[in-house]
Amino acid sequence: MNCILKAFLFSYALMMASLVFAQADDHLVLDQAKALYTQSPFAHGYRHGYEEGFHMGDQDLQMGRHLRACDKISEYKHGHDYFKPAFGDKSAFEKGYRQGFSRGYEDAFSGREFQVVNGGRVAAFGMSNTALNNTQVRAFDSGFGIGFETAMKNAIHDASVNPEYVSQHCEKSADSRLRDREIFCQGYARGVLFGAAQSVESGSQVAARYSTQR
Repeated sequence: MNCILKAFLFSYALMMASLVFAQADDHLVLDQAKALYTQSPFAHGYRHGYEEGFHMGDQDLQMGRHLRACDKISEYKHGHDYFKPAFGDKSAFEKGYRQGFSRGYEDAFSGREFQVVNGGRVAAFGMSNTALNNTQVRAFDSGFGIGFETAMKNAIHDASVNPEYVSQHCEKSADSRLRDREIFCQGYARGVLFGAAQSVESGSQVAARYSTQR
């Protein structure tokens, strides 16, 4: 193999690697919660939205502005700017983005700590990196979103939430006709844990407990 051909193949490999990486982002490649963000477009969108919302809330706080309704902030509606087809379901990503933006804005404007990193790591604790097919991803993500909303609506702040217990309870109570029920319930349990970790009262406690087990 001559030098020109070797150089061509090397350049081609770099180009392909760059294209693959361009379809991802740091949350899917470098983050400790990458297994969660890969399997849940909602959680991935929430992470992006929280970062943007926290930034906007901190700006408003530092500039002495009044608290704004998030749906009146243009960045709140721009989840599509962060979305790429490789991330999965666009509507789930954007829904997560909006919820994350609202929570991030509220946390920053209230002077609270940046919560979402710990929340993602806690929810991803013990997750397998085994790739799911598209149907399984939809089931996991649907469960995650419902679990998260359940935790937020019921103000679950329990730092001892056990995802295996929640998943088993979900499997016993969920509709037996639900497709991929086991995976749905795994997502549900992770969503409940993520919601608990996002709470002001227990976020740091949950994160501390799980970080000691890594």
